[in-house]
Amino acid sequence: MKKKWNLREKISQKFEAQFPEVNSVILQLLYNRGLKTQEEIDEFLMPDYSQDLHDPFLFQDMTKAVERIFKAIKGGEKILVYGDYDTDGITSAALLKIVLEALGAKNLEVRLPDRESEGYGLNKGAIEEIAKKKVMLIITCDCGITNKEEVELANNLGMDVIVTDHHEETTELPPAYAIIDAKIKREKYLFKNLAGVGVAFKLAQALIHEFTFTRQSFAPQNLGGQAGTRNDTNGTNWEGFEKWLLDLVAIGTV
Repeated sequence: MKKKWNLREKISQKFEAQFPEVNSVILQLLYNRGLKTQEEIDEFLMPDYSQDLHDPFLFQDMTKAVERIFKAIKGGEKILVYGDYDTDGITSAALLKIVLEALGAKNLEVRLPDRESEGYGLNKGAIEEIAKKKVMLIITCDCGITNKEEVELANNLGMDVIVTDHHEETTELPPAYAIIDAKIKREKYLFKNLAGVGVAFKLAQALIHEFTFTRQSFAPQNLGGQAGTRNDTNGTNWEGFEKWLLDLVAIGTV
């Protein structure tokens, strides 16, 4: 079968000359995304993280999700992050694992479904296996919004489920402890087109905010010296940590 490639318009020399400080390849990518003015390009390349990131607590269930996660961490409950097998799902799971461990979670696992044998999303076999491992809290990423029956099963087996996803709801939402998904009808979050890893980042952002402003009563783990400015009483550079996490968001979104 023949394929037809539709190539984007190449930037002109005149346009390139307007931005001599920007690499031509990067400039082409920015142009492809519709960023064509100095203001748009500066905002994209040099964002103000204190102004340009929406408040994660605009999500209706964010407070519930954050409180449940900190309860699990403090109580030493077993937490399982359930991702997906594609780039978005893998980076989402990696991001949440990094953040939860940094916040002190010591009883933590990650599960990525097998593409061939399990397919996309939660499945009942996996839920039953997870329950046997004494997991108390499942956090999905890049999946879960369409898994009503699987979430019901998890609840019946004594597990709470926090769904983080970016797909649209079907006929009925799953009975999860909390749902973080900008595309569901009840949500009023300002940006609807977050990737799964973007939604995972919003949860991470909320967890870090809660930790730094309420001084949770446990010490975070070492973050590998990530640079930043907003330090807690342990000297942890959380703001720089958030910026570093955005590298994973970029990988998963592309």
